Amino acid sequence: VNTRRLDYKKKRKTLSQEQISALNELGFVWDLSEYVFQEGLRYLKAYKAEHGHCRVHYRSSTKDGFRLGSWVSIRRSDYRNERLTEDRVDALNALGFAWDPIEEDFQVGLGYLKAFKAEYGDCRVPGGSRTKDGFTLGEWVNTRRGDYKKKKKTLSQEQISALNELGFV
Repeated sequence: VNTRRLDYKKKRKTLSQEQISALNELGFVWDLSEYVFQEGLRYLKAYKAEHGHCRVHYRSSTKDGFRLGSWVSIRRSDYRNERLTEDRVDALNALGFAWDPIEEDFQVGLGYLKAFKAEYGDCRVPGGSRTKDGFTLGEWVNTRRGDYKKKKKTLSQEQISALNELGFV
């Protein structure tokens, strides 16, 4: 199979038109990378239609066994390592794909913290506080403090600076 793909891709004369036609009739996949990408994109679109977002858990699989969570993780890795074509990036962006869900989560929490400060004048969020739409701001704040105290690498210097600029304790 791989040799046939290579022969076809390199325009070698080892495959006759009849052989190519016979393989096409079987539904032969000439470009496995493109096939897997398009298959994953199709599943991701269905996931978004069902869940309203593209935040797939890394262990998630579809009902028919496609490892969508793994596929999503690989796309993020490909993006970080500049191995995604512009067309693929555009296709994922069109779905609202989260390239860095940890940073996205931080920015969401930071937005809620800014709103809290605007309303109450400080960043001293009570532990069990939830926003009107259910965001657990008190938990988010406590987690950020824990991350900072433990000197975990989960908070970037930019994130620490953003919290400091708000007067975060």
